[in-house]
Amino acid sequence: SFLMKIMCGIFAYSGPKQNAPEIVIEGLKKLEYRGYDSWGIAFKTAKDVKIYKEVGKIGEFDIKKSKLSIGEIGNERECNIAMGHSRWATHGEVNIKNTHPHATEKKEIILVHNGIFENYLEVKKTLEKKGHKFTSNTDTEVIAHLIQEHNKTHNLEDSVKLATKEIEGRYAIVVISKESDQIIAARKGSPLIIGVGKEKNEYFVASDIPAFLSHTNKVMYLDDNQMCTIEKGTAEFFDIKTNEKITKRIIEIDWKAESAEKGEFAHFMIKEIMEQKDTLYRAINQDPVIIEKVAKEIKNAYGTYLVGCGTAGKVCMVAEYLFARIAKKHINFSFGSEFSNHEDFITSKSLIICVSQSGETADTLEAIEIAKSKGAKVISIVNV
Repeated sequence: SFLMKIMCGIFAYSGPKQNAPEIVIEGLKKLEYRGYDSWGIAFKTAKDVKIYKEVGKIGEFDIKKSKLSIGEIGNERECNIAMGHSRWATHGEVNIKNTHPHATEKKEIILVHNGIFENYLEVKKTLEKKGHKFTSNTDTEVIAHLIQEHNKTHNLEDSVKLATKEIEGRYAIVVISKESDQIIAARKGSPLIIGVGKEKNEYFVASDIPAFLSHTNKVMYLDDNQMCTIEKGTAEFFDIKTNEKITKRIIEIDWKAESAEKGEFAHFMIKEIMEQKDTLYRAINQDPVIIEKVAKEIKNAYGTYLVGCGTAGKVCMVAEYLFARIAKKHINFSFGSEFSNHEDFITSKSLIICVSQSGETADTLEAIEIAKSKGAKVISIVNV
């Protein structure tokens, strides 16, 4: 599940512009840094929902030279709802049938998905007994059919809510339907962000802000166990567990679009290497007030753990030695995947410092949940 969280990209558009597929493809290109092996989009015309998928890279894809050209979509040329996904294969090999978006047999329900549906095989067997037919090897297709099954007796909103309650694991899903003009987004443990467009009645949905940063810097964050329904120029938020409506505040992001793009560099890795002088400068020049607060928490804690995965884990490992050598302070280190082994030592007096490059790492998020269940204090450090 770790790979799925940091690799796959989601982007969707609903608004007045009539070139929604083009907007979504350009948004997916902004998420190429996340890594992927295939991609696809789904978009609504006046009479149908169409799906287009490819294995390989999206960077050089030119929609105007493809059969997705707006002039070939249909006579209506009306297409203002679309969504897309860049996939890193986890369930099933890399091929067209396993690439997102996934749909039910007659495209009643179409969706994209980040995360891991841990009990999908059990649910799939139940749906097969009810007559559902599957064409892929993915857990995602099962969610589409699960929503469709509920949609037989409930509206789309309630069908998505009911389906998410049956999903064990982490997920971020975006759903469209042949029968409505809604875009429905829901999440638990995997990020989704709503962008508020500059145009009237314009919204974006993405797994990360860079996807729509060239269009808007105004966002609304979707939190765990929450759902957003976008329809007729409005975005409404709900608590999935209680069905209560939620009011979201709009936050203005001060990021620059250029910082989230490759620019003159061929690859994001090269860009990151060349930017190290700036990265080191930002790392050294921290707010002293914040540093003092963290230092005070470490000093007063009865047992401090540094937790991370991958290179963030290596940062924590180095920090363990630096605290011992410089501060003469014993700090524990654990990879996120191993943190559960320390669970019996965590108390309300413990301090857990979790480090993540993305803020999405599944094992690190699970470590945070364990720490909170023990009443421990948690400090999260993202984008180190």
